[in-house]
Amino acid sequence: MQKFISLKLKRVHLILMLLMLTCAAVNAQIPYARNTAGFNYVIPKTLSSGYSSEPLRGINIRTKVVEMGYYAGKFTTPLDSQKLFYNVYLGVNFPIRALGFGRRQYGIKGASVVPFLAGGFGIMGSDGQKSAQGTFSPGISLQLPYVVIDFKVNAVVGFDNVPGLKRSKFMIAPAIVLQFDGLMEVMDPELSFDHTNSGYYVWSEGREIDYNTTEWTTYYVPFTEDVYRRNIGAHISLGPRVCSWNLKNGNNKTLMYGLTQSGRAGNFGYDLIAETGKITTPDGDDLSATRAMGRLSINLNVSKGSNTFFTRFMIGGGIGYNWFTKDSPYVHSENGEFMNLFCSLEFGACAFSYEVNKAFNEKFDDQKYFAFQYRIPIERVAYRYRQLRNSK
Repeated sequence: MQKFISLKLKRVHLILMLLMLTCAAVNAQIPYARNTAGFNYVIPKTLSSGYSSEPLRGINIRTKVVEMGYYAGKFTTPLDSQKLFYNVYLGVNFPIRALGFGRRQYGIKGASVVPFLAGGFGIMGSDGQKSAQGTFSPGISLQLPYVVIDFKVNAVVGFDNVPGLKRSKFMIAPAIVLQFDGLMEVMDPELSFDHTNSGYYVWSEGREIDYNTTEWTTYYVPFTEDVYRRNIGAHISLGPRVCSWNLKNGNNKTLMYGLTQSGRAGNFGYDLIAETGKITTPDGDDLSATRAMGRLSINLNVSKGSNTFFTRFMIGGGIGYNWFTKDSPYVHSENGEFMNLFCSLEFGACAFSYEVNKAFNEKFDDQKYFAFQYRIPIERVAYRYRQLRNSK
């Protein structure tokens, strides 16, 4: 009987070893999205007695293993007053590829599931008090075509007291992070010549002539150095866009959605935008509108060689027209032209922007909002799909 059990245990051990070796072999073939950007949805579970919370919302950005973002929302105190809570963080995200499974190609086909360990440090605050914090966040990443959904549990510990947290220092908060793949593999950046640096190496040497005198000679040697940077090349794109978060309105009811057709080439870009939805004014009036605009932009991360970078910081402006489908007698809400000014942080296909629409002749009040755009490079995606089809 003992020999039988021992034989069974050896077989189980052998099977487990084979599974581990298989996971290790497949490990290198399970990709993990390198650059993503999207939205946090956090549900606090351990708060001080008498406190409650709405779901906390924010943004999340990951580039390789570095992860950053924030989430915020309102805590309800035992006296039924509402206080803003926020958490801003910077940390790391390490995939455990050996425990993952599935196959995802170029970020546009297939699916995989990969567990990960994440953590970092930041600043959180509530009711006028803030504290440094540390976060540990284990989770599982479901990686689908174009989209990555992380399911994780945030364990947050404050270094100082923050009202509303368990013992004013601790919070457990499950989270869902909906992210969009920046499509690094589709863009396929390659090293390209950008510019040449030139100058002189300068140094001095001394020669002692006598006890109190030293003769110095300065040497100048010219040099040139070619600088190469990663270039994704000029491209056009099409994709969805969503606008929200009026900065002066804590209710966060502004929500517009639409399409963006864009182009990026070298240091320059253009956007053609059409969107519709709801606008909440700073005073709480609800309006509905449709607007269209065209604009030009320039990259502040300047390429001297007209390369198109994967990571860009764009600023620009344009003009558009706003149609109100629901207005209010209490605010300016006439149809009319406007000027759009914006700045945008872009990671490949993903872009976060802050924008201001200023109406001509003051036909409506300034519209200030954040926007997220997912710009899919149509030609590049079609090329990758052809590659995948031909590789079968």
